[in-house]
Amino acid sequence: MTPVDNEQINKLLEKIHKHKVLIEINRDQLREISNELRDLIETFDEGIEGLEDGSRQIEDAVDALSKLI
Repeated sequence: MTPVDNEQINKLLEKIHKHKVLIEINRDQLREISNELRDLIETFDEGIEGLEDGSRQIEDAVDALSKLI
């Protein structure tokens, strides 16, 4: 069994800590992007629903006017 070098262990632990911090930073950024995309999709969905409702209302108005003419 080879002797354990404390300096090497400490260097390895430092590297692990640095990588952990980088992962945490990127994870938070990815969460932010994901939340922004979710909000954007919800906004588009609401816009599409509004357009569909407006389209139905226009069709109903045209039908009503057609009955009068």
